[in-house]
Amino acid sequence: MTDQPASLQALLQQAVSEHGAGRFAKAEPLYREVLSRAPKHPVALYLLGVLALQVGRPETAVELISNSLVEQPDNAEAHYNLGNACLALGRASDAEREFREAIRCQPDYAAAHYNLGNLEKDAGQLEAAERSFRAAARYAPDLAQAWCNLGLVLVELDRKEEAVAAYRTGLSKAPELAEGHNNLGNALAGLERYDEAVASYREALSANAVFGAAYRNLGTALQKRGDEKDAARAFRQALLLDPAIAENCVNFATIQRMSKAYEFASRWSRFALSIRPDYPAALMACGLVQLALKEFEVAIDSFGAVVQADPRNAAGWGNLGICRQELGDMDAARDAYRRALCLEPAATASIANSVLVSQSFLDFDRALLLARRGLVVEPLSAALLTVRADALRASGRLVDAEYWKRAVICVAPGDTAFYVNLNIVRRAQSRLHDAERDLRRGLIISPGHTKALMQLGELFAELGRLDEAVVLGRKAVRGAPDNVMVHNSLLFYLHYKPKLSTAEMMRDYRFFDDAIGRPLRNRWRPHSNRRDPRKRLRIGYVGAGFHWHSSASFFMPLMKNHDHARYEIFCYASYPRGEDCITQEMRSNADHWISTMGMSNDALVKRIRDDGIDILVDLAGHTKGNRLRVFAEKPAPVSFHWLDHGVTTGLSAIDYFLGDPVFTPEDSADLFTEKIWNLPKSVFPFEPIGWTQTETPPPAELNGYVTFGSVARAVKLSDDVFKVWAEILHQTPGTRFSLFNHACREPSVRQDMIDRFGRLGIGSERLSIGFCTQSQEAYAQIDIMLDTFPHNNGVTGFEGIYMGLPTVTLRGKAAIGTLGSSMLTQIGRAEWIAETVEDYVRIACEIASDPLALPELRSSLRRDLLSSPVMDGASFARDFEAACRDMWVKWCSEGEVVHQGEG
Repeated sequence: MTDQPASLQALLQQAVSEHGAGRFAKAEPLYREVLSRAPKHPVALYLLGVLALQVGRPETAVELISNSLVEQPDNAEAHYNLGNACLALGRASDAEREFREAIRCQPDYAAAHYNLGNLEKDAGQLEAAERSFRAAARYAPDLAQAWCNLGLVLVELDRKEEAVAAYRTGLSKAPELAEGHNNLGNALAGLERYDEAVASYREALSANAVFGAAYRNLGTALQKRGDEKDAARAFRQALLLDPAIAENCVNFATIQRMSKAYEFASRWSRFALSIRPDYPAALMACGLVQLALKEFEVAIDSFGAVVQADPRNAAGWGNLGICRQELGDMDAARDAYRRALCLEPAATASIANSVLVSQSFLDFDRALLLARRGLVVEPLSAALLTVRADALRASGRLVDAEYWKRAVICVAPGDTAFYVNLNIVRRAQSRLHDAERDLRRGLIISPGHTKALMQLGELFAELGRLDEAVVLGRKAVRGAPDNVMVHNSLLFYLHYKPKLSTAEMMRDYRFFDDAIGRPLRNRWRPHSNRRDPRKRLRIGYVGAGFHWHSSASFFMPLMKNHDHARYEIFCYASYPRGEDCITQEMRSNADHWISTMGMSNDALVKRIRDDGIDILVDLAGHTKGNRLRVFAEKPAPVSFHWLDHGVTTGLSAIDYFLGDPVFTPEDSADLFTEKIWNLPKSVFPFEPIGWTQTETPPPAELNGYVTFGSVARAVKLSDDVFKVWAEILHQTPGTRFSLFNHACREPSVRQDMIDRFGRLGIGSERLSIGFCTQSQEAYAQIDIMLDTFPHNNGVTGFEGIYMGLPTVTLRGKAAIGTLGSSMLTQIGRAEWIAETVEDYVRIACEIASDPLALPELRSSLRRDLLSSPVMDGASFARDFEAACRDMWVKWCSEGEVVHQGEG
């Protein structure tokens, strides 16, 4: 027995020798023999655990190494390898704990710091990951991957210059790291240092000649610096390494179609059908020509014939879905795509279109699942990358969406549409100057691109560059007069332009009616509604704000107070952000709730007619998600506009514009294509939605000076507005100005606002410019609200009064320039309504001259608002319903004239 320890040691040494030589099958029984004699032997337990990990048995490794740590709890290497075993089992939290234990036992354990950094990076703990990678590099300066992973983290932290330095250090240790060179190129490209980026991508390809991502990135960098031919070669090589799936053309007509010789393609398709009438390929060719010519209704017949002749023709179902989708019939499109994908699950075009349809129904989980499935099949599909990015953006994941939109541009850098899509994500993140750069790049490729012109116009409007915005908007409209969206865009911001004449403005609205509205008059049909002045009226509301939205503050008081005994309420509801508590409350106050998500205009027109709606109310005007195309077909006997947009729709098919005597005075008829119908009191009831903020003291009490302020959107902040505000500040020495809006989240926009004041003699020390996530926080920092002009504040004006802020407004054109006047009249504060710029300055200065009066004003204004007609929802509902009744009686007595055959 005395020689057992020596024999045991010899046995262990033999096991270690076999293990070190890679003869695992011989080493394992030797370790087990040691453990049979000394079951708790820590070294044998540990080394056998390492062996188990090496041969792919992580569960066994965890058990053995854990047992060894019972005997030797401070064995740093054992903790490290136990962490690796946990990683192999997907137990990230356990792995993290063990790596930290390894570092506790041995603070300079570089590999443990490195692995811990990877876990932290994957968990999104970027600052912690940076510390871990820096520690790994400090204790093992030649650990190239630690430097390169540090670079990845620094890029994600938007510290690209530091990332470049980290990559260069790592690559100096290991020049063969192709991924490192590629990532260095990405960091340099992010800094727009394209010459250096190109060199880095070429280094990556020298290290790995079949590195597809490096070819794609090289192509993008070359494209950015204008090397079109070299970029094309790089992209071709990338495609050779990872070729896309292509559909084969089956006949001469298809070849002609691909070369855009549509007349020949159509002729040869018809000739094929004259020989074999039910030949699916010929029917398909006809449909594809019609689809290319955007003859969607005719193409539906062709593709319908294809699937009737061959129900298992996946392409036929897919193209049928495209036609349905283009016509807005999303239910039918979804069914067609499902059939196509059942027959051909790898059809990426149908997958991409299904993603869009799912997104239209707000089913983002399914949309993203479909996009991922498609990218497995065709990783370089620009269409799939685009729809994936769009679904991420629509679901609110803006950072991820930007990543994928950049990937689309890497695949197809010559398509302007992809730059337009990237700009949308940048704007959503308030990165307005980045968005402008994206659009300008797109317009270099296609100078007349309608959507790029439209988006750049909207962006300029948001930045307050109204003259440029209007020029671009009109150019977009001229280029695509039948595109409703470009009209909506121009007409939305047209009113923000100072000094725009009525005649000039109305020309744009009449052009919209001529281009979009009048051609649809041939679809007007007589209405079969029962002409009974006293019947229970059916009122239908159409809009896209049936969710937590600024307009809900005005719409909710009406919905809560309708007289359902006399009025049957139909909500044709769209809620692009998804259902929320506001949606549910609105639904509970409606007699009928019809979701219009995915419903085509034609289907909605039919539904309104089938429901027998007597009075149809447009809640959207030219704002996002409107259905003015539906109103142009006049599906109900009487229609009027109320709520969003706040100006004429320009659509002669809409009968009335609902206003009040101050908002739309009698002498403003020339500003409307509709007839003005005024309620006796305010046309805007108000209810603060979701507010818990109590009254706050005027900041002057704490600051010792008066603060003027605004929470208006940047589009409303013209140079004329800045000049007047600066004059007020000049006349009230010691006062300050606070400006809060969404665009000021971007530092460059914020600095631009400061510079604009600076050019007018107002120093930055008198300014507070920024963004508050909660509007109540902004109101708490303002003593006196200054309304904008010529476009007054909307819901923010009401919110400011509710928070006790005295407000100065300048009366302008109806109705965008009279909203503030209407509101102040209703609460008995007409003395704050200015008729001239001089009055505006005088009133503001007078309020500021008595700071001791501000506390009483602040506490009394909410009481004034609460006791005013503005917050009497029941009274407003009676006025609103009376107007509906009078409109109906008028229609019953006059009858109707149906215009047919126009357009």
